[in-house]
Amino acid sequence: MSASAWPTDLPDRIWIVGPSGSGKSTLAAKIAALQEVPPTHCDELHWKPGWVESAEAETAARIDAVADGPRWVIDGNYSRFRMPHHERIQLYVWLDIPLYVTLPRLVRRGIQRSAHQLPVCNGNYETFAMTFFSRDSLLLYVLTDGLRKHRQLGREVATRPHVRLRSSKQADRWLAGIEAARGEAGAGREVDQGTA
Repeated sequence: MSASAWPTDLPDRIWIVGPSGSGKSTLAAKIAALQEVPPTHCDELHWKPGWVESAEAETAARIDAVADGPRWVIDGNYSRFRMPHHERIQLYVWLDIPLYVTLPRLVRRGIQRSAHQLPVCNGNYETFAMTFFSRDSLLLYVLTDGLRKHRQLGREVATRPHVRLRSSKQADRWLAGIEAARGEAGAGREVDQGTA
């Protein structure tokens, strides 16, 4: 979808996907504010304190409780929990940010979170060992599984209405267009009321 075709009239049910470090949570918060709904971050629903993974049924139930509702903004890939709601998703936002952008972001983020003990989700913290030296390292996962996940996301979003954003600048431009369109609509309503 070209920039000229990006929708400015947002639907009620939006799901944001993309690689780690693409800015899903940040964009979800911004869109949720526009929609006047709380953002839902799948990581928050899946990870318990101490980096304990919830059972699949438990995570599915938490996500279902949100996704079965009428209006929401959700971020997270989690295909196994997302695809049951695929047909109800009115708009996918695919942050298709290249690896040469996301990988340095992840490195910087890992250093900052580890050095300053910044909480991630549900009171969890990243460590240098976890980020750079663990077999469960997010960096290792991105490098080894990123291409497969990219192809999978591309196939999934292609069957539903979607916006494909390839940079943070494109995301900012899209949001600015939404805000401008809403401002014009509000101005139009004021004019109509003034001439009534």
